[in-house]
Amino acid sequence: MDPYLSRLDRIIETFKFNVKYVGLDAGYFTNHICKGLADRKIISAIDYRLGPHEKGKYTKNRFQYIKEWDVYACPNNYFLKYKTTTRQGYKEYVCDKEICSCCKFKNSCFTWKTEFRTISAMYGKNLKREI
Repeated sequence: MDPYLSRLDRIIETFKFNVKYVGLDAGYFTNHICKGLADRKIISAIDYRLGPHEKGKYTKNRFQYIKEWDVYACPNNYFLKYKTTTRQGYKEYVCDKEICSCCKFKNSCFTWKTEFRTISAMYGKNLKREI
């Protein structure tokens, strides 16, 4: 079990606290902790870090995940559909090449080296979006 979650459980048990909310810094923004808090029905406010990205380009956070359809919606309201899961556990979503080629946001969305947008999301990452 994660040290944070076991510590939280011990505090709740020892002091009989009715914990409804927690605030954590970016170091605690992991799939395991997010799932543990969701299982305990605890609402969290967790800071997160953006990974390295190219200035002026859209990050993954500009795309909306739609859980019911397992797709991402781009800023131009087109869908990136699930393609595969990598050996490392990342789910890959891709947009149609024809849609991206005529998109008004293509210069901000992907680099000149690619012809369409892809998003890789760690399996379970969508749980983080729900928190």
